[in-house]
Amino acid sequence: MEDTSRRLEIELEDEREMERLRETIINSEQEMTVICKAAQDQWFGVIKTCKHSVYVNNLNIRTSKKELEDHFASCGTIIIIEFCKDTVTNRCIGMNSARIEFKDIAAKLKAMDLAGTFLKGSKIDVTSVPAPVARYRRRYSRCRRFNCHR
Repeated sequence: MEDTSRRLEIELEDEREMERLRETIINSEQEMTVICKAAQDQWFGVIKTCKHSVYVNNLNIRTSKKELEDHFASCGTIIIIEFCKDTVTNRCIGMNSARIEFKDIAAKLKAMDLAGTFLKGSKIDVTSVPAPVARYRRRYSRCRRFNCHR
């Protein structure tokens, strides 16, 4: 009788443990769904931004946002201009570069045609991807991050 009672008690304990595990799994799945949705929304925002952006490299260090805006005004509506800087030193990385985001893709394509033109005495390079950062990083390459600042 004690043996049967003990078995029932163990089974009941196992059922409670299984129920707690189910609840934990359900809660974890709900949290993961929320996290994945947020990450997905953020990723799609990044893709949309990249789709409308160009990167201008080999700028004169003294080039201002206004001069960039004037140079690319014929392409279309500019949403934002950001100079790419090292987040640790807050200095421009290697050759001065900037990201320009346009309102539509047609403006981006027109901006790509401005590659090889001169701005403040420098022959600029316009690409759809940022300049390789690795060649500008010699020391502490893991510690520094590439980022664009307004």
